[in-house]
Amino acid sequence: MRTTMDIDANITGMNFEKRNIEEMINKIIDVKIDDDVTFQIDKNMPIKEDNEYGGYRFKLIAKLSNLRIPFSIDISTGDLITPRAIEYNYKTILENDNISLYTYNYETIIAEKLETVLKRNTANSRMKDYYDLYYFATYKWNDINITILKTAIHTTFKHRNSEEYLEKFNTIIANVLKDETLIARWDKYKKEHEYAKEIKFKNTISTIKKIYNVL
Repeated sequence: MRTTMDIDANITGMNFEKRNIEEMINKIIDVKIDDDVTFQIDKNMPIKEDNEYGGYRFKLIAKLSNLRIPFSIDISTGDLITPRAIEYNYKTILENDNISLYTYNYETIIAEKLETVLKRNTANSRMKDYYDLYYFATYKWNDINITILKTAIHTTFKHRNSEEYLEKFNTIIANVLKDETLIARWDKYKKEHEYAKEIKFKNTISTIKKIYNVL
C-alpha cells in the first residue's frame, strides 16, 4: 500500500482565511496529552499545484527528545463529498487504540483522481494518481457502491467544470497510453516504490477504463 508523509484536510463551516486556519492549527497542536511530543509551525504557504480550489500548506515540526520530524498539512475547502463524509476508525501504530475520523468515501476519492488524470492528460507528473486508481479498482472494487460511484463522478466533474474531459475520455486515454514521457515517469515510479514494481503502465490504464465503464 502507498504511504504518505502529509495530511490532507477539507475544512467546512468556518471562514477560510490563513490567519483563522493558523489559529485553529495552533489550538490543536497545543493540546497536551502527556506523550512528550511537541509541535510547532515551521512555515505556511498557499497551494495551487495539487488542489483544484487552492488552500494552504502548513509545514510542521514534531519534536520528541532530540528527534525532529517534519510533515505537512494541506488544508482546502470547496470540494464536494458524494453523498457525504464517512466515519473511519484509524488504528494507531504503537497502541491498540482507534481514532475516529470523518473522511472521504472511496467513491469520491476515485472520482477526484479520475478527474485529475483526465484533466492533466499527458502533462500529469503525479504517478500516484495512476497507482491509486489501480489500487481501488483492483483491490477495493467489491467495497465500492457502483451507483454512488457514478453519481460521485458526475458530481465531481460538474462541480469542477470538467465535464468536457469525460466526453473526450477515449482521446485522452489514447494519448496518455502512448506518451513516452508518462511511460518513463511510471517506470521511474516503479523503481522507487516497491508496491508498484510489478504493475505495468498499461495495467493502470485498463483499470481507469474499468472505472469509466461504470458510466
